[in-house]
Amino acid sequence: MQHTDSNKLRDIALLLQAQPFGNRARVVKELSLLTAWAHWSYQRFKSVSFNEQQPDLPYAYQEMSKRYSAGHVFHQSCLYEVCPAPLINQIVDLLKMQDWSNGAQSVECLLSVVRELGSDEEGGLLPDALGQLMALLAQPTLESKKTSKGALYHGMSLAALPHLANTGSVVAYVQQANPLYVAVCALLDVTLELSGSMFDRAFTKSDFVISAPPLNQSIDHEVYRHSQDAAVSRAAHEVVDRGVVLVPPGFLFQRSSSPIRESLVEANLLDAVISLPKGQLGFTAIAPVLLVLNKHRGESDPIQFYHWDQGTSQNDYQKLSAAVHGREPSSHGVLSSLEQIRENSYDLTVNRYCIGDATAAVGAMDNTVALEGVADIIRAQSLKSEEAQLGEPDAYLEVAVKDIDESGNLSTPDKCIKVDPKQQRRANSQRLKPGDILLAIKGSVGRIALVGESCGANWVAGQAFVIIRPKRTISAIYLYRYLSSELVQAYLSERSTGTAMKMLKASDVTDIPVPLLDATSQEAIERNYQAIQAEYAAIHEHYDTIRRLQSSHWTLNTEQGVA
Repeated sequence: MQHTDSNKLRDIALLLQAQPFGNRARVVKELSLLTAWAHWSYQRFKSVSFNEQQPDLPYAYQEMSKRYSAGHVFHQSCLYEVCPAPLINQIVDLLKMQDWSNGAQSVECLLSVVRELGSDEEGGLLPDALGQLMALLAQPTLESKKTSKGALYHGMSLAALPHLANTGSVVAYVQQANPLYVAVCALLDVTLELSGSMFDRAFTKSDFVISAPPLNQSIDHEVYRHSQDAAVSRAAHEVVDRGVVLVPPGFLFQRSSSPIRESLVEANLLDAVISLPKGQLGFTAIAPVLLVLNKHRGESDPIQFYHWDQGTSQNDYQKLSAAVHGREPSSHGVLSSLEQIRENSYDLTVNRYCIGDATAAVGAMDNTVALEGVADIIRAQSLKSEEAQLGEPDAYLEVAVKDIDESGNLSTPDKCIKVDPKQQRRANSQRLKPGDILLAIKGSVGRIALVGESCGANWVAGQAFVIIRPKRTISAIYLYRYLSSELVQAYLSERSTGTAMKMLKASDVTDIPVPLLDATSQEAIERNYQAIQAEYAAIHEHYDTIRRLQSSHWTLNTEQGVA
């Protein structure tokens, strides 16, 4: 939405900001109430002014509180307590100068100023371009209907309202009303309903549904633990034509969301998964993901996956919407069959279908076998333990990622633990042996080490690792060099999921394609590894020499004093 100098709401916001309202949220409230009044006054009296029927603003607010749903918000105004009368008259004069003949344009003016102000409240508004994208994606396909009944859920979704046609047939559901929600819905003739059961199954049907729930919020629900799971389920049961739901990336792969993902796929309701760039949501660093639901899919229609990095402007998102509606992802995404999704255990992470360069290169290699065919793979688990002192009976040294040096070797672990007697069997299964390969699958995904002869008999792998124990048919050094290569490290990065905490699934490790090389080739790689280790050893010697030279003068000697 582009603002212009004709937007007098911006001038009013500046005047309000200069008053002691306390925070930006209070300014947004007052500005929203003033906007709602100006629109209401224009609709009733064809002018924005006081008269016998509304002698002043408090009287008008009182009347509006009776006529609007959630009208109690008009009692929240403290304009007359904070602002002097001349300033209020100046504000009313500015409102008179604004064009109130078009509700949609008035909403654009209000929302553009609100976004500039920001807010101290949680949630906030979606970016205008993202609101437009959700509106475009939810655009009904039932051509026989002149008007479509729509449902919007949660305050963030109101950003889509200015981009919808026939908003008079739309109902917006929110848990708590505020002046901004009331103003936007009033200006667009949208029904605003307060609902304490936003996450319960809908008993009504809507042609289209747009839902932007608070992300990763824990909820008190008999079936679902998180807001996004319940929001997707409700949209799936309510929608008649198309729906769009905003979810966090974790919804695509987390175990708690697996049943609803499987349900969407098997009901042939999921039409597209769109991963958008980070930084879109000003109130969180989470990268937004959109699920597009379509009740009119053909039985064999593939599901669209998009990893969108082509820009976030309105024009960019119009191209994205056109690709989704036309089912022609081109270079922006891929089409995947239901069978592919089943093979991935209903994991909808986009990079499992939008194949990266490294994944494509690894997949194209000849004469390969899955890693589990040439090595035993042991998933390290958390050990219930307490701190211990080195040398205590039954004490273990637990290896962490920080114990891996730049050469891929392990230093002596710092963490000494004593394991609960009930978990001795688990601890023993995680004991390391020379020739093992440690691969981090949580946090620092891909960090890797080859366990050398310096490994103690009481060293165990921490829970961030899998232990890869090569079989006799393959060289441990060759396998380590392959897994630590630039190609495989990029492959692992492409296969990882998660945002704040990157993770690899067990199947991502067991299924890594490993080229089967002859003995001569493996021996050449072993010699290459030894040469690399020799160079690292030389570097360490150089560092030792440098440290000695640096400490040859002006050192602090606690026995002899300062040299």
